[in-house]
Amino acid sequence: MKIDILFYPEKLKNAEDKAVVVLDVLRATTTIATALAAGAEKIYPVSSIKDAFSLKKKISGALLGGERGGIKVPGFDLGNSPLEYQGLKGRTIILSSTNGTKTLKKAVSAKTLIAGSIVNAKAVADYLLKLNLDVVFMPSGTDSQFSLEDFAGAGYIISLLAEEKKVELSDQAYVSFELARINPPEEILTRSFHGQRLINLGFARDVEYCAKLNLLDVVPVGRLQEGRLVIESSRLFR
Repeated sequence: MKIDILFYPEKLKNAEDKAVVVLDVLRATTTIATALAAGAEKIYPVSSIKDAFSLKKKISGALLGGERGGIKVPGFDLGNSPLEYQGLKGRTIILSSTNGTKTLKKAVSAKTLIAGSIVNAKAVADYLLKLNLDVVFMPSGTDSQFSLEDFAGAGYIISLLAEEKKVELSDQAYVSFELARINPPEEILTRSFHGQRLINLGFARDVEYCAKLNLLDVVPVGRLQEGRLVIESSRLFR
């Protein structure tokens, strides 16, 4: 299994035969995993606030979730805090965030698209082992810049893959693997620029939650439906 990782949301190339794991550890992909674990049926990642409101008119009962600058968008039902996403059985979520949802939409060319995070690292690793495809990890970054938490988040998943299978790591993937090997998630997330920003905004509990390794047994898998990316639990694909 060949494994590569982008430093930040660079243009994805030649992914048609690969699994692509998008990471926005703080917080969109963690929120997506949490929402699905809480019973949400579908999640539609959208890039703009305007697109979110427009899609809500077409989907009866859908909840709007997301943020700009870390803060809940006015008129949305939920922010981007995973702690808000509880008791969602059968619900549809339309999610728009500053970084993560845009990166997910950039990865639709992948053979298999997965939303990964620290909280579902083992579940994602197990799913990748079943797929047996080469893997590209695609960090969302922060405002199109490198983010420590996404890069290390990929490393925690890579370390789990390496325990079960012979892997061939690119130079970037090796650095990610080593970074995760010697640093606990709590330290990485608290140390990161975006982690510090969230803490200063009053979301210290979010940062603590997003660092809980292997908390959830859910794998968010994306597919195109009528031209739109929709994310559902991997249980629906078994």
